[in-house]
This record gives sequence, C-alpha cells and structure tokens, in this order.
Amino acid sequence: MSNKLASSAIVLSKHYYADADAIVTLFTSDYGKLSAVAKGIKKPSSRKRGNLESASLIRFSAVQTKNLPILTEVESLNNFMDIRSDLSKMSLAYYLLELVNKTSMDEEENNELFNLLKQYLEELNTGRASQKRRLRYAKKILSVQGFWDNDKDLADLDTAIESLIERKINSVRIAQKMLY
Repeated sequence: MSNKLASSAIVLSKHYYADADAIVTLFTSDYGKLSAVAKGIKKPSSRKRGNLESASLIRFSAVQTKNLPILTEVESLNNFMDIRSDLSKMSLAYYLLELVNKTSMDEEENNELFNLLKQYLEELNTGRASQKRRLRYAKKILSVQGFWDNDKDLADLDTAIESLIERKINSVRIAQKMLY
C-alpha cells in the first residue's frame, strides 16, 4: 500500500478509544475492509464527527502509518437519513453492516460487494425493511463473497452464517424482532 489512501467507503463501525479518537472500520471500493484512526473525532469542533456514523457513504483520504492509517479528510456522500429515522430500517442496516464486517477479510478488495452494500443501503433508504428483504440481502452478500450458492435455499440462514464465521451476529436478534 502506498503512503496515501483515498477512496469511497461505507462506515461499518466505530469504536472510541483514548480521549478523543476512534477506530473506524470502513468497507472501501478500492481497498476492501479497512480500519483507520479518526483523530479528535469526539471533540465538538471536529469536522469529521458527523460524517463517520455507521451506514454512511463517504469519500476519505488517509495517510498510512506503520500501524493503522490516519484519516485526514472525510466528505459525506450520503448519510441515508431515511434509514436513521426508522428503527426497523436501522436494525436491518446494522445487521447488513455487521454481516459484511464479520465475513470480510482486512484489505481484501471486493468492489462487487461494495457496490452491493451501497445499492442495498440506497434501496433500504427509500423502501421498507422486512424479513424477506433481510434474508435476500444476506444470501446475496454471502454469494458475492463465495460462501454460498445464491440459487441454493437456506433453511436457517442465521444459524448457517454463525456456523460459517464461527461467531455470533449480535444484531440478528434485534433485526428478527424489528422486521415484519
């Protein structure tokens, strides 16, 4: 990887550490899943603060360090406000973000998966959240990553996913209860 990074990305998660910093996990169009440090993000004066919320589509620049890259610029491309204003849509978005986060390897480029996740967030922003949509999205995400044949039926998708990744999907219980 070169010293400077720049790409479009979807924010998968954010974890605060230190006084004002956060580690942000992004799924990028050019680098795949990437964790980066957002310095000073908890400060009220931070320009990056509102742009690094989960399920946001952003354009970013970062500088590679010997550890994690440090975000230098962040521009919001789409905050998907209709998703944020609907609890059932937000629960489905978190489920999809967690699924991509837990099934993707760091720095493994997958432009098809990036475009698919972006498309799903755009559809969810204008459509409604449902169990049928959750299952369809999850199957396609697994298929794009080579974990599942999209034509093959799954009796219990959530159990199959947890068996595949050997970890629990934390947001699955909420998504199952919130969606109709």
